[in-house]
Amino acid sequence: MHIAPTEILEIAVAIETNGAIFYRRAAESTDDPEIRTLCLRLAAEEDDHRARFKRIYSHEGIPLDLYDGNREAHAYMRTLASLQIYDDARLDLSSPDKLLETAITLEKESLLYYQHLKAGTAQEKNQRLLEEIITEEQAHVIKLNEQLERNKNKR
Repeated sequence: MHIAPTEILEIAVAIETNGAIFYRRAAESTDDPEIRTLCLRLAAEEDDHRARFKRIYSHEGIPLDLYDGNREAHAYMRTLASLQIYDDARLDLSSPDKLLETAITLEKESLLYYQHLKAGTAQEKNQRLLEEIITEEQAHVIKLNEQLERNKNKR
């Protein structure tokens, strides 16, 4: 039950790809210009994260030393990865609040994956990259939650 570094990076690329798709779809689904602008900005940030992971994957080789020999950690990473499968049925865009709540849930799931990914590597360079992305994903949750609160206060 080994999870290869290539697979972990492929999952990270997929998470970011799916995030960008979600935010663009969300932007198209809302009439609220403030939410549309936020979603498009977050889609662009997800694109940037994907590009950063792809650089590691294609140009720098696969320098991750993730959870060397730890079967339980590998199993847990696989479980977290399975949560990241893109499923339109999970994506509730039926109202501005539902859109924002769905986005917050997806961001939290991504954060959990990246936090465990960071914990699984001792390489400082990769820890720094993951910490940057974790910080940016946390900022996404904050921005989305602030927008959700503004929406609730409008009522």
